[in-house]
Amino acid sequence: MINRLASGRPFISVAGITDSGDFGRRPATLADCYMWVANFNDPDNPAWVKLMEESLRATESLDPQLAEIHAVRFEYYFSKYGGWDIARALGEAYQALALDPRIGHTELGTIYDHLGLDEARGLREAQRALELDPTNFYKQYRLIEAYLLYDRFDEAIEAQRRFFSESGPALALIGKGRIDEAQTLLENVVAKNPGDFLSRNQLALALALKGQFQKAEARIPAVLEQARNNRAYHHIVYHAACVYALAGKENEAVKCLREAAATGFPNHPLFARDPHLDRIRSGRAFVQFMAELKPRWEGYRRGLR
Repeated sequence: MINRLASGRPFISVAGITDSGDFGRRPATLADCYMWVANFNDPDNPAWVKLMEESLRATESLDPQLAEIHAVRFEYYFSKYGGWDIARALGEAYQALALDPRIGHTELGTIYDHLGLDEARGLREAQRALELDPTNFYKQYRLIEAYLLYDRFDEAIEAQRRFFSESGPALALIGKGRIDEAQTLLENVVAKNPGDFLSRNQLALALALKGQFQKAEARIPAVLEQARNNRAYHHIVYHAACVYALAGKENEAVKCLREAAATGFPNHPLFARDPHLDRIRSGRAFVQFMAELKPRWEGYRRGLR
């Protein structure tokens, strides 16, 4: 069973597993669920990773050639637990696909999209994952996220309407200049779910775009502290960087950008084009940060297959 988390991300309920695959896949399914809980639902509790490791060992003892093993390892390496080891996470996605062409598209697309490595392939991987499992909530969400990360705002809005019969997503509305509409949407979401960290910082971004810098900045510290261990943290701290940049606070913005890059979001192409960062673009700290990030990003690009 898939539910929304406080972060707005999906959560596969362990209690709701109805896996009908062969016996070897059952502990892999559990391992995947435990890893999701560790990343999104209860990231301050190390017990979930231990449970994941136990389930993964059980899976390997039954069938070490399951692609699902590598999909779970991807979730581990592309997280704080695996040290945000993007190269190893990418390798696990490739191994999953080599063992089973149905497994690994979501994972590979996630890397492409979060690093801005290849728009065409990133979108293709997200679309292929959804073709294989068209009613999967998370894969629907992932396609929308991919559209957002490539500034494909019209497609994100259409997908949100098609999948969820909802207006938004808020970042697409912001990208289209529909700030008031995005603010109203976000205020409604936050009122219903104060634990939605992504929406809370997107609301700060909307306020900053309207020139309400003091009000926007006041929202940031509590959200960053509360969401620090959540895997979506890199998006949350990136939105904070945009707020500070809009306010002309280069040092605070660059500090947040460094944090985003260090926690799974070293998206050099996005940082180079995002208009929310334009006010600090010629600043010394921003120029230095981008110069340091580019070789790292190019290294990831060379590692693609």
